[in-house]
Amino acid sequence: MAEIVIKSNRLRAEILEPGTEYRRQRFDWTGIVSQVELDGKHYFLAKEPEIFGQIGDGRGLSSCFEAANGFEYMAALTGEYVPRVGVGMVERKDRSPFSIFRKTDIKPADMSYQAGEHEVVFTVEPMECNGYAFLLKKTLRVIENRLETIYELKNVGEKSLILDEFNHNYTMLDDYEINGDYEFSVPYNIKVSPQRGEFSVGYRTVRVNAYDHFFSFGVEGFEGFSRHSWTIRHRPTDISYKETLMAPASKLFVWGCSTNFCPETYAKIRAVPGQTVSWTRIMEFFGAGENPCQENRRMKEDAI
Repeated sequence: MAEIVIKSNRLRAEILEPGTEYRRQRFDWTGIVSQVELDGKHYFLAKEPEIFGQIGDGRGLSSCFEAANGFEYMAALTGEYVPRVGVGMVERKDRSPFSIFRKTDIKPADMSYQAGEHEVVFTVEPMECNGYAFLLKKTLRVIENRLETIYELKNVGEKSLILDEFNHNYTMLDDYEINGDYEFSVPYNIKVSPQRGEFSVGYRTVRVNAYDHFFSFGVEGFEGFSRHSWTIRHRPTDISYKETLMAPASKLFVWGCSTNFCPETYAKIRAVPGQTVSWTRIMEFFGAGENPCQENRRMKEDAI
């Protein structure tokens, strides 16, 4: 596996080199974190499972950008190309609707990176396509038990961008099977919309009691906050993983199976021509006996 390694005194993060292990249209090719190791003994990430014959090829921490208008995918003719942030340009093979699972021809953007011991900086150069063009810079750095990802997206095209960026967190704590021992929590009164599975829902927590093949649920209650966080904890061992999005969340969806617990927090990104927007995701990893703080009071104070 072609990988980049950055590390602190506690954390070691393995990151795929762009265009090596992953070369599909779904995820941003830069900054795919395949595994995180804490204190040389705890592991937090897994690969995306195959469900009902669909293979998404996701792994670890994988970011994805979706345009509100699909970058005019439905208006493109068969054989024409449309842009994908962090990928390049992808061909519309036929008149079928866009599918993240379909394999298609890709013209990759020019991607480069500079790596040091504690951080790596990725750059994706613009490719003009139908009036759209964007420059993406992504910095991943490790500090103590934290992995920070800083996104900078500059609109260098002629058309405005309305995007959702969401990180797929393919989580499995020390290879413990996903069951009722896992607790998902947020720092607000959670409202859950179950789709598949049976759940125990508390004031700020959700546990998955039973499911067939996979489970999924939507979450509400985050509206009005300037940033958002959630935590996954393995209750018997107290091993846990926390993500904080340093921007307002526009959507939160959670799904998983026996080998994967995957929360997806969406950030709404808007950029007019010439504008640069930036946002940050902070991942914190905790070993047995450590207690991740949910910062309830601070989130309330930051409410918009």
